[in-house]
Amino acid sequence: MNYSKILSPIEKELVLVENRWRACFQHAENPVVENLNFLMVNSAGKRLRPALTILSACALNGDNREAFTPDLISAATAVEMLHAASLIHDDVIDSAPFRHDKPTINSSFGSDASIAFGDYIYSLSIKLTSDLNNPLIFKSFARSTSSLCEGELIQIIERKNFDLVPEQYFSIIKRKTASLFALSCELGALVADSDNSREIVAMADFGLNFGMAYQISDDIRDIVGSRAELGKDPGVDFCVEELTLPLILLLKDPKSGPETRHLLSMKDRATAFEKIRQIALESNALAVARDFAIHHLNNSRTALIPTSDSVYKSSLLALTDWLLEKI
Repeated sequence: MNYSKILSPIEKELVLVENRWRACFQHAENPVVENLNFLMVNSAGKRLRPALTILSACALNGDNREAFTPDLISAATAVEMLHAASLIHDDVIDSAPFRHDKPTINSSFGSDASIAFGDYIYSLSIKLTSDLNNPLIFKSFARSTSSLCEGELIQIIERKNFDLVPEQYFSIIKRKTASLFALSCELGALVADSDNSREIVAMADFGLNFGMAYQISDDIRDIVGSRAELGKDPGVDFCVEELTLPLILLLKDPKSGPETRHLLSMKDRATAFEKIRQIALESNALAVARDFAIHHLNNSRTALIPTSDSVYKSSLLALTDWLLEKI
């Protein structure tokens, strides 16, 4: 399924998000900040989260979009900036050399500049949301930011915990990943000025379940994907001893558990990862993980049932099909 075609109904709005992002850096006094931003923009991903913000607003407001486009663009840009800041910090934590097949800011400018730049982008996202002058939006943004940071912290603390269970993993990714997807959709509903709380909850529920499926899919592909497919080296989570769902399932399997535990402790991470990849492919762990992802995608689709049919709702549903193809 073609991702660009799915987002074609909001192509104009996504261009405006790019323009708004760049406008936030127009008054940077130091050229190094512009260089950092240039590197960030050139290694940008799919802009999935701002797309969800825009699609959610349009799905609730139908054809009446022009009245709230400026606020919608600001909200979508803020969401993407929050996401970008979290990625910059993730790359420092993981010592990741590449993202989207481009050198990370960390590998090009070092961890000190990366951390400070991530903080700077985060501050810009706060300014964008505060300028919207909507307490509900700001409250949701703050809540999700706190959840994201908490999830990242718990994930780091739980590294090397070979006794981690799936429920703990789900709790971590709900905070670290899915909360931002939920925020993306919730902000769209709030900017659309929906006076129906059920619509806001439904959009947030769509985003939350989509985000859960997205992270599970990402964790599966981190084991079985290639560098060409991922735009970065596979096995990043394994190399820093983070327990993702496929690894947790392998550890819990009486047949593969002992060898998986041994491989997770090996110093030669490259050799150990190749063996883990083979074990995973020969087990049912990946199939079980996929079932969890599919369950959340089905929940996403269910959340949209009360929403009126439109091209924007169709795009949201098409995104669940697009993600299903990647699992």
